[in-house]
Amino acid sequence: ATDGRRLAVAHAALSQPAKQPLRAIIPSKTVRELGRLLQQDDGEETTITPLKDVSGNITHYVSTGKDITARRRAEEALRQSEERYRLIVNNVQEIIWEASVGADPLAGDVRLVSSRVESILGYTPDDFIGDPGLWFQIIHPADLAAVIESTGRLLSSPAPVTREYRLRHKHTGEYRWMEDNVAAQFDAAGRATGLQGVARDITERKRTEQALRESEERLRTVIASAPIVLWAVDREGAVTFSAGKGLEAMGIKPGA
Repeated sequence: ATDGRRLAVAHAALSQPAKQPLRAIIPSKTVRELGRLLQQDDGEETTITPLKDVSGNITHYVSTGKDITARRRAEEALRQSEERYRLIVNNVQEIIWEASVGADPLAGDVRLVSSRVESILGYTPDDFIGDPGLWFQIIHPADLAAVIESTGRLLSSPAPVTREYRLRHKHTGEYRWMEDNVAAQFDAAGRATGLQGVARDITERKRTEQALRESEERLRTVIASAPIVLWAVDREGAVTFSAGKGLEAMGIKPGA
């Protein structure tokens, strides 16, 4: 027989606008739909299963309840963890990315690219997810061979790799220097299954370094041409540096 008390409780938990009688609702619902219909906020999931006679008429209902409090807590904890991870990934200054390793190691499925990529390169995450080979397609031709070689090393060794190369901006065509820190993931058999990387825009650093090199080169040119002598000694009195056109009059070669 139907458990009247259980049905009364289940009926009270229903969020139907008209609060139809439970017997009017049950015949029109599948078992799976009933499970969803009778989920309660107190952490219990109730399922009503109809029993039929030989003529196909419903004669009884079997009510079962399951405590899903632990499952709900686990789902909520997972949701909060994923939300924290998403906030971190999308708010750091670097591009965080992840890709699988397929038959073509240069075009594995892109599983993740953080939103920072758009402000650095003009591409959206979906551009890379939809075109697995795009990242390699926008590498500067002069840097491509070195990046391919380092990718091969990553797939054969658990040692992470830090590499510097240029990527072309989607809209301006300008090449941006990136410092890409990459590590491979391996399965139990030792096969590479994926790559994870954190790419940092170092364009301004590269420009500063280039400006410094050019300044030092100009200074060396001036010193080499001027009738002066520049020199330096260490604590023991040994000459560690000498330059200037004036060295010729002393019969000393620069650097000696």
